[in-house]
Amino acid sequence: KIYPNPVVHHSFQIEDSNDARYSVQVYDAFGRVVYSNPHYDNLQEINTGDWNTGIYFVHITKNGFPASYVITKKMLIIRP
Repeated sequence: KIYPNPVVHHSFQIEDSNDARYSVQVYDAFGRVVYSNPHYDNLQEINTGDWNTGIYFVHITKNGFPASYVITKKMLIIRP
């Protein structure tokens, strides 16, 4: 679960009820990595305060499993 989406303030959270380990990368619309964490567990808050308004892609991979277990979600950041 990724929330809030769209992001209006300065952070969003990734939450998962499984006890698995994940890696998380966030890419901007140009494909540049703006955030990377290879060791994510159940709940993580990601600060977006320095990011520009726009579309981002959150790429989550379950560690230790085949590459077919990948989730990519589109996220929008809006600055008031």
